Amino acid sequence: MTAWAPANSIERHEVSVPSFACEFALMRFALVALVLVGCAPPDPDSARIYAPSSEANSIQLALNGLASASRFEHRTTGTFGADLGHALQIERDATLCSECYSLVVDGRRVTLTAGGELGLQYGLAHWLESLGYGFFHPFHTREPEHFPEKQSLTSANFAPDIPRRGLHLHTLHPIEPLFDFWVPSDEHLANAKRTIDWLIRNRGDYIQWAGLDDIRKNATTAEAWRAHTNRILTYAHERGLEAGLTVQLFDNASLQQSYTLIDAARPDDEAALTERLRTVIGPADSSADLDGVAFDNLNISFGEFFGANPQAFIDKVDATERLVAALRPDMSLSAVVHVGDTPELRVTWEGRTQLYYFLVRYVNARIVPRVHTVMFYNLYDSAGGAYEHRDFSEHREFLRERLEAGKPASYYPESAYWIAFDNAVPTYLPVYLRSRHTDLAGIRDLGGAGLQEHLIFSSGWEWGYWQNDALTLRMSYALPSTWSDGLADSLGATGADIARRLGDVQHRALIVEELAPWLAGRDQVIDAAATLGHIAAPDRPAFAALDANFSATQLKLDAHALEVEALASEVGSLRGSDPFVDELVDGVEITAARTRFIASLTAAARAFNTGQPHAALLQQAKDSLTRAERFAGLRRRDFHHPSSALLVSDGANPTFYDYGYLRDANTLCFWKRELAQVRNLVENAGVLVPGCVL
Repeated sequence: MTAWAPANSIERHEVSVPSFACEFALMRFALVALVLVGCAPPDPDSARIYAPSSEANSIQLALNGLASASRFEHRTTGTFGADLGHALQIERDATLCSECYSLVVDGRRVTLTAGGELGLQYGLAHWLESLGYGFFHPFHTREPEHFPEKQSLTSANFAPDIPRRGLHLHTLHPIEPLFDFWVPSDEHLANAKRTIDWLIRNRGDYIQWAGLDDIRKNATTAEAWRAHTNRILTYAHERGLEAGLTVQLFDNASLQQSYTLIDAARPDDEAALTERLRTVIGPADSSADLDGVAFDNLNISFGEFFGANPQAFIDKVDATERLVAALRPDMSLSAVVHVGDTPELRVTWEGRTQLYYFLVRYVNARIVPRVHTVMFYNLYDSAGGAYEHRDFSEHREFLRERLEAGKPASYYPESAYWIAFDNAVPTYLPVYLRSRHTDLAGIRDLGGAGLQEHLIFSSGWEWGYWQNDALTLRMSYALPSTWSDGLADSLGATGADIARRLGDVQHRALIVEELAPWLAGRDQVIDAAATLGHIAAPDRPAFAALDANFSATQLKLDAHALEVEALASEVGSLRGSDPFVDELVDGVEITAARTRFIASLTAAARAFNTGQPHAALLQQAKDSLTRAERFAGLRRRDFHHPSSALLVSDGANPTFYDYGYLRDANTLCFWKRELAQVRNLVENAGVLVPGCVL
């Protein structure tokens, strides 16, 4: 097998006799003569890439991180048409859009024509996938043992549905990207590059993460962060990506140690605002004493649960825009249209009563609004009381208003919520993918100018949540006809069918029937916040309050437990076929255990409260917890992240949370908290109720 050759190397020939003999054999005897004179055809598990030397760097980047990169040989000369094995010819066409590409297939020979660097990278990833590669998780690529005998591609043209598509890595949470994108080290830099590679292979063109306030408090920390960040940004720009940073505007709305711009003690001090901006974006003047940080976008957020005077809001946002324009005239700006339907977040401005976050209507037109929704809820179905919204129709109408007016707009939904809701419980929720497809299809039908940007709010990848990001990125490049298209690539046909059916039943049970609060967990802070009127995840009654009026909900919980258990009975036979399929097995199994656990607990509490037998129901819950512990243990030993201890352990980090986001998934703390609450209710057990937070 010939190793990949740099473009400036001499041409190599895969023959065991002088090259003139092979040329003669090819001309006279074709394939039979090749065998007779010892000129064997190319290794069937290698491939040639024919491209000018100017494409060498792009090819090398496309092969980044592949253990089997040596299978590919770059040739700057040669006869593509006579190639007997898998071969790719690369061409450029300046008339195509920069992220467009086309594939022309002739047997195992493919011509890739790209409009720009990203179009070329997407096309190369597409071709590699046809050879059996799977770019499912940032830290785990499926690499084929053998290339297929026949090419599975068909000739087609590809162009993005939405101009900007990417990820917001929510580094305010102790998730994988927190360490890689925020905490400086060579290892973390390498991991951040792998994430960028993965995003591009899934057809993204933008990456963003949240800023933390440790760099504001310590100059040495800020300097190390600046150097680390610029190395990441240099690589992102080399790959053709744009990158952004999220900051919060007001100190007093920051609940999670985010980097903020306006000092609550000096709200009108523009010098202080300028200094905070200079730390994270740098000056326009390169001769200044602070090196710039090469972000392309500054995303302004406004926190949760707290509002501001409308005039102050508009004035401060506009002042920020003016100062950013002076410091970095090349930088774009965006602002988050968050959620929260409480009286204190309702304001009246210019005769219109509206959600506080909708005041971005009135700020400088250069600032693009990013319309946010939370958890697996979408713009069209019930929101179940999340942030006290019955639904997110107001957010949908805000988008419609923008699009019909021809104004730029972004949609900014979530692919995980983490805090006691999904992957930290843990549960496997393909319903996220279903909702993201519902949104994209619905927004497309709104008409108008069309969505300018689709940005996924990402909060962790283990327990199958990489699937939500990877496939939603692809949906925003080209929307498939059904939400489950693409599942089979990583899960196989049977696994994909089980995931599809699970997503469909979760849509009915968790969204339409509003059972989500029961599948989610609750920690001590959530309970305390609820007493103050702050609701994030949908609320639910206490176990002590479950009585005869709960019977309809109990029937729905019991029915949902049965249908998820039925899927779990099918999925178990798939174990051992593939690491990603094993992850599906663990995810479906633990979700079945979770539905049975909570259905049994609520039934036990309701039985006790109404004077009925409850001991057998409580034992069912205990048995479900024991079953869940088995699958949590299996998954813990097979996490994708190379430093998985960071994800499950206590330990200081720059966020508000001194532990990894999977700590409670590892210990099943939310389950044990609920079991303790019900045991204390029905058995008067007097056991300690875990807090599951801090």
